[in-house]
Amino acid sequence: MDSYIGICPGHCTLDAKKVDIYKQHVENFRNFMRGNTSDVLGELEKKMKMCASELEFERAAEIKKQIEDIH
Repeated sequence: MDSYIGICPGHCTLDAKKVDIYKQHVENFRNFMRGNTSDVLGELEKKMKMCASELEFERAAEIKKQIEDIH
């Protein structure tokens, strides 16, 4: 259920795309915990721009907040 409402990436469904998203989240977390915030920030900025270009402004704003919280 959480996957359908966007709380969970749904990696347990074994959907290849969802598994890749989950792996990226884990890698970003590892980088962040290791102090490699520039890698995480770069990924978030890329995702924010992609969301904005796809007119997903609310999601882009959420990502922008995450970026601000890291700084």
